[in-house]
Amino acid sequence: MEHTPGPWRSQWSETLGITGYDILGPDDVAIAGICDMVGSPLPLEANAKLIASAPSLLEALEELTEYSHDWHEADGSPILGLEAANRMARDAIKKAKGPAQ
Repeated sequence: MEHTPGPWRSQWSETLGITGYDILGPDDVAIAGICDMVGSPLPLEANAKLIASAPSLLEALEELTEYSHDWHEADGSPILGLEAANRMARDAIKKAKGPAQ
């Protein structure tokens, strides 16, 4: 499963009386939208920015998991917490990409 390549960006939109954020990919093609629901306490702009950053976040996690297995303390011991962070990163990548083909 492949996603629309980045970069993505969010943009405020008011179309046909519906307000919210469009998530736009390359060439400003709409990927998704977040509607402003009247009375909703959700942080609409923050959610739109998080969604728009997804391709960059995925790329960063892939780079981290690719190279961080070689990182160790000066004495050769594992870096405290790095394995747990790597496991979380691999889980997030799997969630983003879906099951392996």
